[in-house]
Amino acid sequence: MKIAPQQRIYVCFFLFAVSLGALLSRMPDLQVALGVNKSELGLTLIGAAIGALISLTLSSPLIARLGARTTAFITVLGTSALLSLVPWIGAAPVVFCVLFVEGLLAGALEINLNVEIDRIEAQLEHVHFNRGHIRLLRSSLHIPAV
Repeated sequence: MKIAPQQRIYVCFFLFAVSLGALLSRMPDLQVALGVNKSELGLTLIGAAIGALISLTLSSPLIARLGARTTAFITVLGTSALLSLVPWIGAAPVVFCVLFVEGLLAGALEINLNVEIDRIEAQLEHVHFNRGHIRLLRSSLHIPAV
């Protein structure tokens, strides 16, 4: 079965979104399991953001060395695996560390997929992905107004 290059990118984004969405939908349960209040839960979850910021800043040379395909496999499967481990961990500091590593992978995933999107669009001489970003922006602006 042959899948078009742009469809592969869609699948990578979809798998990442499903994994993250599955965790985010269980935040109240995670808070109870960790035995933390809302502030402590927020400090635990910020590990992913810190990891992503570091990765977005520093991971480009590593991505260039590994290549797009290898990076996609490592980052998509790695983020999914780490996010699936979080509900099984019973200590907030360990969850912070796992989410930090997940953030490192997620930042690399974003860089890799966005570079691949640009490369595919240049090859096909057709814009596929900007429309999706516009829809996401529109929906995020309209949801709070409802």
